[in-house]
Amino acid sequence: RRQRQMCIRDRTNVFAAAGNYKLGDTIAITVTFSEDIVVSEEKSKEPYLAINIDSKKDEDVYAQYKGSKNGNQLEFEYIVKANDNTKKLSLS
Repeated sequence: RRQRQMCIRDRTNVFAAAGNYKLGDTIAITVTFSEDIVVSEEKSKEPYLAINIDSKKDEDVYAQYKGSKNGNQLEFEYIVKANDNTKKLSLS
């Protein structure tokens, strides 16, 4: 089976529950793709999800990979840190 890199543009849906989050809260993010995804079992090759937080425009911020489900979904989580302020969480 041929493997290729997937980028966020290849996704068909991204879901994160709307709401106000506070320091220490976990934001679960599910990215759904139109085809099945095979994730490397090597820790150094796990997928990552860059997110944009208004108050941290000069920093690289990533949601941590947690696993996959249904073959075509990747699950990530981000733990809210001090000074994380944004009106809308967006992805890079």
